[in-house]
Amino acid sequence: MDFQNNQFKFKDAPRSAIGPDFNRLIVGTGEIFGSIKQVILKVSSLPECILHGVVCLESKEKAKELVRYLVGHFAAPLYFKYLGLEDSQSLLQEMKIKDDREVLILCLSGLNEIIKSESLFIEDFCKQNDLVVNWASDPNKQKIIHQYVYHRQSYGDILDQYRSFLWPSSENAHQNSLEKEIEALV
Repeated sequence: MDFQNNQFKFKDAPRSAIGPDFNRLIVGTGEIFGSIKQVILKVSSLPECILHGVVCLESKEKAKELVRYLVGHFAAPLYFKYLGLEDSQSLLQEMKIKDDREVLILCLSGLNEIIKSESLFIEDFCKQNDLVVNWASDPNKQKIIHQYVYHRQSYGDILDQYRSFLWPSSENAHQNSLEKEIEALV
């Protein structure tokens, strides 16, 4: 097939892809080259609202239950981070919240109306399960939360928690693969 002076259009890339495969753009034999005539970029706007919440709960299992409930009802937070008892106490003390339980930090992001409904949804779940949620609408409280969420390994930590909270078998699978690698070395 001769592509000389012909225009062709790539199909949309699958959702899992970053974009079209540009290696395929300039494919041919001999001295036939492709040239880009038009580029269409998807532009995403910044969210209207970003809201952080601190949920005080008894255990990591309660945190997992909350996250699974939210994801199962299509109210998934942008990210969440579970803090153990020591970090929780420090965070709660800095935020002047009187509670002695562990903490799950939630971040909601998107359009104002959606964030409002998601926050009400979370509040209803918390009331039904004797949990307490504190929304950090004050900029000073948001800065405090950022100190506990963002650090060098935060992206990896958040991904690991996401996997283990939603797919508990992933912890065992990862542990089993590590055990097999260690056994192979011995």
